[in-house]
Amino acid sequence: MSWGLQLGGGFSYMLALVVGLIIGNFLKRFADFLAEAAKPEWFIKTAIVYLGIKLGLMTMKATGFAVELALAGAAATFVAYLLFWPIIYTLGRKVFKLRRDASAVLSSGISICGVSASIATAGAIRAKPILPVAVSMLIVVFAMIELVGLSGFYATVAPDQPIVNGAAMGMTVKTDGADAAAGAILDEMMVANHYRNTGIQWEPDWILSAAILTKIWIDVFVGVWAFVLALIWVYKVEQKPGQSRVGLSEIWFRFPKFVLGYFVAWFFYIAIAAWFPDAIKEATDGANVV
Repeated sequence: MSWGLQLGGGFSYMLALVVGLIIGNFLKRFADFLAEAAKPEWFIKTAIVYLGIKLGLMTMKATGFAVELALAGAAATFVAYLLFWPIIYTLGRKVFKLRRDASAVLSSGISICGVSASIATAGAIRAKPILPVAVSMLIVVFAMIELVGLSGFYATVAPDQPIVNGAAMGMTVKTDGADAAAGAILDEMMVANHYRNTGIQWEPDWILSAAILTKIWIDVFVGVWAFVLALIWVYKVEQKPGQSRVGLSEIWFRFPKFVLGYFVAWFFYIAIAAWFPDAIKEATDGANVV
């Protein structure tokens, strides 16, 4: 029991990864039996929405730190869309001689937010269905590797930069679930290492929040980016006489709706804390008991 407790909460993500790989690859019938109950996308999105409440609590405790989180996310969004995407697209076209649609889908998957971005891009430019499937498989494989290896790497390279490391994790890991798990492992690792080396206890979950908020910043603009690419493909790349126009509704159609729940939970908590501070204190005390 003591050995298991010493592994920390982050080990549970590693264990879940190993068990999931075993069930998915070697116990097919059992995996099919669990399929209806195992809805990872739903659970992940719900957990991220509830993290909005956690961020609201941390915002009340340290406004300056929350602003730093937001700025890190905004900077990551700029880099992902306006720097990484053109670079990867150019490499795909010039170095690997890929078609335009293949380069675009690959660029979105690698530079933006993985599976959802590759699917949104493929739909926007009417790419072949096999392209987002192939890119998604590649992203999931790398996400498993990153989940295991990146936490230790970032904690070693920049042990005194918690928000930078969290934001870097949010940019590097391209799936929401793996990003949250890797952020939690990194958070636990850096907090423990810093306390052991300096005797100073960092506030837990700030690094995790940096990873999640950075990912959400990037997710928010997937719909806008898909709309921009649709315009480019319709009017420039595949321009045809009498081509139908692309409506603004495409932005809403491609927008990841769960992001709205995250921000609603965040601002809802802040509003309650501002108007009913006693209720927040009682709720926090009750949660701590549980």
